Amino acid sequence: MKNMQLLYTFYLYINTGDIKGIKMFVASFQQNLNYISNPFAMGLMSVNPRLDFFSGLAAATSPMSNPFMNSSIFTVPTFNFSNVTPSVYTNPFAMGIGALPTMPVLPTFQMPTFAFPSFKVESQGVSNNYGVEKYTTASKIKPGLLKGNLKGKEGVITALCEKYGVDIALVVSIIGQESGFGKSRLAQHNNFMGYRAKGDLGKSAKGFGYFSTPEKGLEAGIQNIAKYPERYASVKKADMNNIDSIGKIYCEGSTYANSIKNIYNTTVKSYLA
Repeated sequence: MKNMQLLYTFYLYINTGDIKGIKMFVASFQQNLNYISNPFAMGLMSVNPRLDFFSGLAAATSPMSNPFMNSSIFTVPTFNFSNVTPSVYTNPFAMGIGALPTMPVLPTFQMPTFAFPSFKVESQGVSNNYGVEKYTTASKIKPGLLKGNLKGKEGVITALCEKYGVDIALVVSIIGQESGFGKSRLAQHNNFMGYRAKGDLGKSAKGFGYFSTPEKGLEAGIQNIAKYPERYASVKKADMNNIDSIGKIYCEGSTYANSIKNIYNTTVKSYLA
């Protein structure tokens, strides 16, 4: 009972922050420590086996007298309470004097950064390598004329004709004559103008080019017509006004020009915007 009163008194000193009272209690406790020690066992273990509430030690220590050696086995430590600030969280029966243990500092992680690939966006229009996919040029061909692989390619034809300076009426009329506006067997290989040269997918036994996309086939054919004024003195410009001269070169025989004129007058003309 007396021991419990001592513990409770010491706990009050700690909880109220009475440093002076703590010092007096410890001094008195140290002077009388030999009287409450157990010389035959573990010192203060007979009082309280966890009497580390004022020392912060893991086990109780006291001057345990050895009656057979006339000396002290343990030395009583001297405690300095001048800098101790009691906490309401202090447990004198378990953790000793002091605040709760400090939590370890958690490691900090830097979020990884991701470099996304940049994509080159080509300007919409006509390329020089038959790789056109999109066009912004307003179509000069009304919908409904083009068929098969050519369906919906009105803007492609318009843009290519403007790029190479070729009359769109001439081009569409040749397309009608050579592929039926996209319905012929050759048109299935994206050759719509009877272009007789190797395409990006090779050529037929008769030399007609095969192309992987309608755009590539159209550009190859239109670019070929655009070079006629440079190659042939009789062709002043790649348009319908020079169809007689173009017809003699484009297809053997004397009737090709008339066929082009007929397609233009009967069909193409009404589909041009």
